Amino acid sequence: MLAILVVSLVAVSFPAISNSTKALKVPNALFFVGKHFGTGVILATAFIHLLPDSFTALLHKSVEEKYGKIGKWTGLIMYVLSP
Repeated sequence: MLAILVVSLVAVSFPAISNSTKALKVPNALFFVGKHFGTGVILATAFIHLLPDSFTALLHKSVEEKYGKIGKWTGLIMYVLSP
């Protein structure tokens, strides 16, 4: 647990430390790519964890009563709405 805490603390505080220290300066392009890669990982993780709930919700009987049989299109709806 202590190792995870230390590694996490170093990883999270690295951008702030590298910004204030000349020896650890990270090129702007690399920082830009890393920042957006991290954002993509967070969004993809959220999407994957919400996917089963969305299938359950879209296949519910009340949705079928209001909109007809859209159960076969559930995967397509999720694909189109994905980032």
